[in-house]
Amino acid sequence: MKIIIDTILDLEKKHHLLEWKIADIYAWQSARAKIYQLLLNTIIPNNSGHKKKNLIKKYLNFSKRIFMNSLFYNPFISFDKYDTLVFESDRRYFVEGKYIDIYTKYFCDELEKENILYKKIKPKHQDFIHIISLFISNFIKPKICKYDFEKINNLECEINDLLGVKIDISAIFIQEIKRFKSSYPFYSLLLKIKNIKNVYLINSTDKASLIKAAKDLNIIVNELQHGLIVKEGLIANYPNTVEDSLAYFPNKFFIWEKLNMVTSKLPLSDKNIINFKNKHLQNMLEKNKDIAKKDNQILVISQPYGSSEILKYILENSKEMQKWNFIYKMHPVENHDSFRDAIINDFSKYSNITFVNNNQSVYSLMSESSYVVGIFSTALFEASYFGCKIILLNLPGVEFSFSLIKNSNAILLDTEEKLSHVLK
Repeated sequence: MKIIIDTILDLEKKHHLLEWKIADIYAWQSARAKIYQLLLNTIIPNNSGHKKKNLIKKYLNFSKRIFMNSLFYNPFISFDKYDTLVFESDRRYFVEGKYIDIYTKYFCDELEKENILYKKIKPKHQDFIHIISLFISNFIKPKICKYDFEKINNLECEINDLLGVKIDISAIFIQEIKRFKSSYPFYSLLLKIKNIKNVYLINSTDKASLIKAAKDLNIIVNELQHGLIVKEGLIANYPNTVEDSLAYFPNKFFIWEKLNMVTSKLPLSDKNIINFKNKHLQNMLEKNKDIAKKDNQILVISQPYGSSEILKYILENSKEMQKWNFIYKMHPVENHDSFRDAIINDFSKYSNITFVNNNQSVYSLMSESSYVVGIFSTALFEASYFGCKIILLNLPGVEFSFSLIKNSNAILLDTEEKLSHVLK
């Protein structure tokens, strides 16, 4: 991961990729996260992705998006005016009997207390824009000049030389330009007719056209932190960028206070970086405060990248630690079938391991677990907040969690070392 990220940052600086305009669009800015994700998935084995839906389910889901979401949840149908639009995350967590977006729910509660007129824009509210933009994009033919094609070709060759992988940057750029140009007019129209003054969103990496539409209308775009953001990573990390200069990055960034989960160089000046409380975490800590720690319980935080290595290490160690209970928390985007397949042939050896998915609260598990094992995850930093002892496995990506070690909140463990020895 470090090699991939360092390569991207070096290329950005060397070739001024963030200032590179193609067909009047900052193509690299728009496609940066997508290219990073493609390189990760191509080079590093991972356990992302659930079981594929069959064709009938895919058809029914797409039909629902066209005929239900695009008609009944179309934001253009309502004539209501708002001061603020809040674009929700596409992830839901089960909290107190219902699924909520933990990143915007409490923030919206505050907006209500302040009598600010706002509208939540859920993923289903955007289906109309996504679907009609997809149709329109078929008729957009980006004009890429000879110079840009040569630069793209050189960039592809350089990435191949440095990382040993071929990716089609030209195709990615064309797709991004078409997506940007087809969706920009609709976001611009939505913001105009609703008379919006502020936009709040989660994860700006795939929202270039929305951000640009808002900025062109002098609307302030704000991003709310939703996870770990580190200087060793790429997302929201721009060490070589002039502050407040990126066209497709929000005007302001809200970071969780007292959690030390932002070490990256945000491309913003200090005045545009705002601290705010992680009320969901505070709420979960208060709700679970009476749960007693179990001295022999270890919570394992899985991760798509490094998933097989984590599982292998835990399976090997659990056999000789029969008095310990392992709670294996799967990541929401992981393929859950792979865990079942890994142990189905000899489950008796691993009777002290319980696998849990997104239906069970990770916070109640943190509250009752004395130890937490993982590589890099927001949950590891949250576990420290819940008083757990953190053990980081020395696997690729662990550098994202080095600030936990620096602050004496975790120890680093090589996978050749036995877990039982560390616990003793």
